[in-house]
Amino acid sequence: MSSIGASLPPYQWRLPEEEKALAESAPIPWANLQDRETFSYNGRQYRICPTAGDGTCALHAVLGEEKGGVYSFLGESESGLDARSYYLQRLSERNSEQNLMLERYLMGRLAEITTEECTRTKENQMFADQLSKEFLDTVKARRESVLTADLHPSAFEEFLQEDAAKEAVLHAYWTVCMHDKYYFCDEEIGLMASLFDQQVTVFGALSTPSIYNPKGQREILIHFRPNHYSRCEIVR
Repeated sequence: MSSIGASLPPYQWRLPEEEKALAESAPIPWANLQDRETFSYNGRQYRICPTAGDGTCALHAVLGEEKGGVYSFLGESESGLDARSYYLQRLSERNSEQNLMLERYLMGRLAEITTEECTRTKENQMFADQLSKEFLDTVKARRESVLTADLHPSAFEEFLQEDAAKEAVLHAYWTVCMHDKYYFCDEEIGLMASLFDQQVTVFGALSTPSIYNPKGQREILIHFRPNHYSRCEIVR
């Protein structure tokens, strides 16, 4: 979501030997592969901190606190909610700007699952399974009539303003978010950053990290490697 992300200069990583094949094929300047837990960027060294990996690692990385050497969401004792439920509770209280962010994200997901040429990720399939065939057929018909050639998700905006469409899409999203096999992505981390008033920097597989919600009250650093988000901290 370009409206909430910002780019930073290229960086270098230090990863374990067993990840060397992936590193060498990645479009970024990998180096010093012998060290699993640290990487360098812009003259600073960062440590990748152990973070709970129970399928909700994105939320643990964003909201987690360190306990016993591992970052994880510890708010359940106070709120009575697990991390996924806590996220959805805050999402239900979203403001108009956050609602627009959510709608744009869901429109993009609809564009993906109704495009025949798209690669069906597990998350997209889970999302599609929560929507009726009739609804998806309607979306496909609307896509064919109003989408531009590059399938820009903004073409769904008018459609998603219809109450029935909003209800169907939001219900599907709420349902899949509570499934422990549904993994959150960078775009959702951008939404989390806004919901929880945090500035979140994600160091990922691209050549530049992204900053979400740069005016957030608390700075959170996150590292992403395939299938896992981890909290980071500056070493020096």
